[in-house]
Amino acid sequence: MKLITKIIILSIGILGTSLIFILDQSEKIGLCLETDYSCREWWDLISFGLLPISLLLLFSIITIWMKKEVFWAWFKFAVWYIPVLVAALFVFPTCIPGGIGIGGAYEESFNILVLIILFTAYIITSIVKILRAHKINRV
Repeated sequence: MKLITKIIILSIGILGTSLIFILDQSEKIGLCLETDYSCREWWDLISFGLLPISLLLLFSIITIWMKKEVFWAWFKFAVWYIPVLVAALFVFPTCIPGGIGIGGAYEESFNILVLIILFTAYIITSIVKILRAHKINRV
């Protein structure tokens, strides 16, 4: 894999992470009125769905200067796990409308726990894949 591919992945991470911060400020940058809750909620939802891109940025920064085999070992994992994380963010929402009472609290807590487990699994697996590939391809 050429350096240009690594730079493209890094650029996607930078743009995605920047977009998260921009969309998080939707009312301040003029995308929504301060009183338009549904507009802000829409942009917040898109921003929330892009959260795994920040992890893509983190690990692409870590692997960009390593050998291509190390980057490729991590990227083959990330290319299918990032969409899983994005889907999980929508399947397991952390803010459930109408979740009043103990039942709503349990459901919301369960969703947060599932997301924590999925994100932690991604981070740990990425680190292990990078370290293993680095150890194997050390010169």
